[in-house]
Amino acid sequence: MKIRKRFAILATVFFALSAVAIGMRNYASSKSDPVSASDVSTGMQNESVTYDSAKKITVVGTHQNKAIAYDAAGKKLWEYSTAGSVVSLKTNSKTRKLYCGDTTGKVTTLDLDSGKKQAVADCGTRLYDFDVSADGNTLAISAGPSTMSHYVIFFDAAGKQGAAVKVGATARTIVFANDEKSVIVGTNRSELIRYDLSGKELKRTTLAHEIVSLNKVPQTDQLAVLTKSAEYFYLSDDFNTVRSGQAANTGTALGVSDDGRYTMIGTYEGFFYIFNQKDQKILESRFSNPVSKIFVTSDSALISSYGATVNEVKINDLSVVSAFSSAKSLLMILCILFPAAFIVFLILAVDKLAALFARFLHALVKYKTAYLLLLPTFALLLLFNYYPVVIAFVRSFTDWSKNTASLVDIKFIGFENYKTMFEESYFFTGIKNLVIITLTNFAKTLTVPLLVAELVFAMRSNREKYWFRFLFVLPMVVPGVVSALIWQNIYDPNIGLLNTLFRSWNRVDLARVWLGDPATAIWAIVFMGFPFISAFNFLVYYGGLINIPSSLIEAARVDGSNSFYNFFRIHIPLLGPQFKLLIILTFITSIQDYAGIYLLTGGGPGTATYVPGLELYYNATRFGRYGYACALGVVMFIVILAGSIANIKMQANSEEANS
Repeated sequence: MKIRKRFAILATVFFALSAVAIGMRNYASSKSDPVSASDVSTGMQNESVTYDSAKKITVVGTHQNKAIAYDAAGKKLWEYSTAGSVVSLKTNSKTRKLYCGDTTGKVTTLDLDSGKKQAVADCGTRLYDFDVSADGNTLAISAGPSTMSHYVIFFDAAGKQGAAVKVGATARTIVFANDEKSVIVGTNRSELIRYDLSGKELKRTTLAHEIVSLNKVPQTDQLAVLTKSAEYFYLSDDFNTVRSGQAANTGTALGVSDDGRYTMIGTYEGFFYIFNQKDQKILESRFSNPVSKIFVTSDSALISSYGATVNEVKINDLSVVSAFSSAKSLLMILCILFPAAFIVFLILAVDKLAALFARFLHALVKYKTAYLLLLPTFALLLLFNYYPVVIAFVRSFTDWSKNTASLVDIKFIGFENYKTMFEESYFFTGIKNLVIITLTNFAKTLTVPLLVAELVFAMRSNREKYWFRFLFVLPMVVPGVVSALIWQNIYDPNIGLLNTLFRSWNRVDLARVWLGDPATAIWAIVFMGFPFISAFNFLVYYGGLINIPSSLIEAARVDGSNSFYNFFRIHIPLLGPQFKLLIILTFITSIQDYAGIYLLTGGGPGTATYVPGLELYYNATRFGRYGYACALGVVMFIVILAGSIANIKMQANSEEANS
């Protein structure tokens, strides 16, 4: 085999460039998403978050009625229990006060350093949001039990109620205006309303969608507004639109950086977006839970979601996000071009490969019309058959999940998914159950259908054969789901046929919760389909029997054979191809199929009927662990492929021995 050195050197160079491009792409991918988990973790569902920059204290409000303070290292400083879920938190670093509002209508003033209660303002109804004036002397609370009974209520620092004004709509967000002499509310009727501190309406305007969050823009007189449609606006003091932008999904939280350069949007679907001053999206990330609050400090943004951990983004890192995102797109192209060049030069470097490739190109040109006609078929096969297999194999080495917002966010993690598969008990439990199901399926395939096919084949009347074939094949028209649901009713512990028969025979002791008892559930699945006369298996066996030469049977009869002799000495040896076909099909079906288990038990009780196919389905549809599901699929593919190859090999060896 001759090696062309020039092309071999080029192939080596492009192989090295491919490795460098892939490494740089992974590095750019990690740098283009600056969102990371902070040291603060409550172990509960977080609803709100705030931060004291003077002593670097983070306070988190939870759905489980707790306000918890942490130091810069994530160590808990104190904890305060509220009457309801903590929906909003405000801090005043100068007065060292924390204001904590919960759903029962109470805004509790706490000492920021110790967590001790100082005052309570109680509006006596459901609280949606509140804000505190810069001097801490006035509280403005948005609360009400219904849309038509919603109020903005003012309190002083001691918790004494002042003016109250009926809004006429649900105001989910409220903020003091920049002049500190009025408040602005956003309603579910898409209205922005300004009130003075006596409750007098000063101005009103209407946007396109329900308003969910308001933020004062630092160092300006502008107001940032987020709607439920994830559209944001920057409005002037008189409510005129200065600029706007659009995120995706359902908006829930809004944050603006201190310098006004970045707008941050959180959504109910868990997406987190950052837009620059030109309203261009520079970051899209995703969490596993809805984003509840965004609190922006001078150097970072804290993001709380309905999960245990508070995430953060370093503001200084955002300046390089766009650059790394652009570099990542370019590197993605290089990750395709360099490997392609490596393959081309590798083919050219080896004379035999080059000759083979040249013959392929020659045939392609010579028979171009035929190949053009076949091109749609090849394209569809590649798109729907081979492309998914390749993608599943590649993605099995990544962290692809419901938390990855886009393809560029998927990270290579090596064999972690495969390692997880063998570390989790579910996979091995599923293997044990799969072995039981596979062995019993073999037994069912090799016995009853063969016996029935023999009985029908032995009938003398062709008319009888026809009608029995028809009756045995007729159940094929019944959907498998219907059959599974019938067996579910048979196993029903109260009205099911099986327990009803035992009770009628005065054998109540034999009645069971067949699908709910770990000792019987897997065997109930195995017994499903009794008496196991599979129409397909029956037809395969019957087709094999009618292809046996009648002269062979006649010769055996002349020699004094009987039906027993014919079955073991003639039928079974000549049905070898049918046995091999059904064995491999049963093997493949046993590994792939989980529909009956899903419908009857869902893998339960516990893991009594859990199988790998069901685990793949749950991870792909319920848990959102797509990379792990791909790894499961790859392992199942390898097992099925190995079994198929072994069967083909044994069949080839058998044919060679017979010849």
